[in-house]
Amino acid sequence: MVQQLGFIGLGTIGFPICRNLVESGVTVDAYDAQPRPERVAQLRERGARLVETAAEVVVGSDAVMTVLPDSDAVESVLLNPALLANLAPGTICIETSSGYPSATVRMAKVLAARGVTLSEARAPVSIHQESEEEKHHGPP
Repeated sequence: MVQQLGFIGLGTIGFPICRNLVESGVTVDAYDAQPRPERVAQLRERGARLVETAAEVVVGSDAVMTVLPDSDAVESVLLNPALLANLAPGTICIETSSGYPSATVRMAKVLAARGVTLSEARAPVSIHQESEEEKHHGPP
């Protein structure tokens, strides 16, 4: 059972997911690169703790969930040296973007070397033009 969840990405999809987790009793530390005051206020009112950096959100977290738009955004967050320094061995990272499989594998290897598990929880939420990688490897 997850005692503490770090949550990164409070956009159109991430905000309601985070709100529902908090409302269901999960202890959440949340971060968003572009915090919207009304969303921050709603989450604080429900008991979430909002932090200043993505690196701070992982401190003490059993699991970290990212709800970011693409592989580049996820890599820039999860492979940031400050965040990596704060990730404890045994942490589970749940990645939800519609990213490229090769990027997910690359991130998983870096995290595994630190004793951290990357789990993909991908759900298609948008329509996009098929890339060259998707043509050869299937959709993200």
